[in-house]
Amino acid sequence: MRSFIIAIAFFLGVQTVRAQFYPGDCATMLNIDSASVEELAKEYHRLKDAKIVACDTTNSTYHNIMKAIGRGMIAEKTTQDKAIELMGAPYWKGTSAEYESNKVSLIRGKVVGAVLPPMFEIPAGDSYVLYLWRNKDYMIVAFKGGKASDVSWYRK
Repeated sequence: MRSFIIAIAFFLGVQTVRAQFYPGDCATMLNIDSASVEELAKEYHRLKDAKIVACDTTNSTYHNIMKAIGRGMIAEKTTQDKAIELMGAPYWKGTSAEYESNKVSLIRGKVVGAVLPPMFEIPAGDSYVLYLWRNKDYMIVAFKGGKASDVSWYRK
């Protein structure tokens, strides 16, 4: 009997580990099109913290939630502080002038500065907040007059 219980526990443990990598796991019960920005942000954090491999694909639920958050921030004219409150610490934030001066440069063979998309690829704005997705793509939120004005994506 004891070995039977151990076998069941082992089987369930293996299934749990496998479930982390099953494509269906990057799913949500949330209706992305009608959810509030706050609800989307909670789901964004849940999926981000889970580190599910299936979420690391273009047009995954996680990616669509990030796009919906961006659209929602523009519609609600979210402030930069509120955007950071919703999404967490950004990869980079600053003004347009800081963006230009914080570009990557090589000094004695070492990279100095943040790795940022080219200026011509980002939307026009007074300031920016960048979120890294998939360790290579950026969600760029532009702010004009202190309110979210545009969102774009940059793929390295």
